[in-house]
Amino acid sequence: MPSEKEILKRVLLFPKAALTVKGKKVSYLDLMSSGYVPSLNEAVRKVVPVISDRFSSIYEFIDNQGLLSDVRKRFYKTMLQVRMDYILRPAHRCCVSGKFCAAAQERLESGTEYTEKDFDAQYNTWKE
Repeated sequence: MPSEKEILKRVLLFPKAALTVKGKKVSYLDLMSSGYVPSLNEAVRKVVPVISDRFSSIYEFIDNQGLLSDVRKRFYKTMLQVRMDYILRPAHRCCVSGKFCAAAQERLESGTEYTEKDFDAQYNTWKE
């Protein structure tokens, strides 16, 4: 498995949502933590606790897939856990509290992408 930082890059930096804002694909975290789409805020408030409550069942489902190697199973579970910890739960906190991420809002409003520089700055705050 790659380092924690490399895994986080693959979850936060590289994938972009299929949805676009101002003609650009956006990061999942920016879209869900910005308050930019009110109906998405409501969906995040409702769905994230359901997913969280069923995580053990999701892991069990993965473990029961006989055609997957143990390495592949570990990969899927790791990526799902990182997405929960670094995208879904933070977005849920924003949506529940109404305290949305100002940097995400600014990126969406200006059409600016979430860059490696943004990732590094955020990563460094997590490590402090």
